[in-house]
Amino acid sequence: MKRVMIVDDEEQIRDVLMKILQRHGYQVVVAEHGRQAVSIFESNPVDLIITDITMPQMDGLETIRTILSNNPQVPIIAISGGGHRFPDYFLPMAQQSGAKMVLKKPIRSQELVKAVESLIGGGAIGAGV
Repeated sequence: MKRVMIVDDEEQIRDVLMKILQRHGYQVVVAEHGRQAVSIFESNPVDLIITDITMPQMDGLETIRTILSNNPQVPIIAISGGGHRFPDYFLPMAQQSGAKMVLKKPIRSQELVKAVESLIGGGAIGAGV
């Protein structure tokens, strides 16, 4: 079973994304911010990381750079609503930092699953609805 980490400071977003991916056969771990994500990843690596950009303690850009500095092979999807002041600013920066894909919030479930499948394949045989 493929493992995906979701990093977002908003619990509701983490829960929604987790349920979507679990329905499609992925094992999901969550982190509330980048520091927690780095710590989890160092002790228990995952196949793919989905990270928000604007978070407290360690933002998504720093999270991407930190994880990729020691693990350049792990694919990362950056997600962001962009904030009210700079709606299209953060996602291009995430790609420059090494994110393989970027998705703008709100994310449709089919869009999320298609992005994950394109980077690491399906979750598990017989999964999905």
